[in-house]
Amino acid sequence: MWVPLALVGLFILRGLGDFIQTYFMGYVGRQIVSQLRREVFRRILQLPIGYFDRSSSGALLSRLTYTPNRSARRPPTR
Repeated sequence: MWVPLALVGLFILRGLGDFIQTYFMGYVGRQIVSQLRREVFRRILQLPIGYFDRSSSGALLSRLTYTPNRSARRPPTR
């Protein structure tokens, strides 16, 4: 009688572990993207005024939003 209960408990623990792993990996990913966005924004603020005359606002917005997300989704290289 205790073996089926132990198996059910084991499956519950495994499911809980999977949930916790998924949650924290998402949390870490969001923190990395947030940090990348802050660094890109800080770098853009340091650029000379002439850069903004030559670049379109759409390209700048794309760099601020799309590039950090794309970098975060890229699989790690070995």
